[in-house]
Amino acid sequence: MQSRFAEIGALPACSRLDWITTVIEAWENLRPSKSFSGLTLDQFKELIKPMLDARKRITELEKQMHDAYTDRDAADAAALAQAQLVVSSVVGDRENGGRARSTPRWGWHHLGSAIAGSRAAE
Repeated sequence: MQSRFAEIGALPACSRLDWITTVIEAWENLRPSKSFSGLTLDQFKELIKPMLDARKRITELEKQMHDAYTDRDAADAAALAQAQLVVSSVVGDRENGGRARSTPRWGWHHLGSAIAGSRAAE
C-alpha cells in the first residue's frame, strides 16, 4: 500500500504548491509558535524557499519564451515581406526574363508551397 506522502509526491506541481500553501496557512493560523518535525514555521518557510524560487524562475522563463516567440514572428514577417519584394523584383527584371518562376533557386517554389499550405489550413 502506497503512503500518503508518496501520493503527494506524484501530484502535479500546482497541486504540490497548493498543498504546501495549505500547510503553511494552517500552521500560521492554528499554531504559529509551535515547532513541528523539529522545525519552526520560519524554518519551514526557509526550507521551501527553493521550491518557490524554482516556480518563480519557471514563470519568468515562460514569459521570456513567449516574448522570444513574439519577437521571432515579427522579425519573420518583416523578413518574409522583404524577401517577397526581392523575388518579385527578380521576376520583373528584364535581364532575368521572368526565369525566377521556373527555378526554386530564388525561393519561388518555397513561397508558393508556403502560401498553398497556409490556404489549405484555412
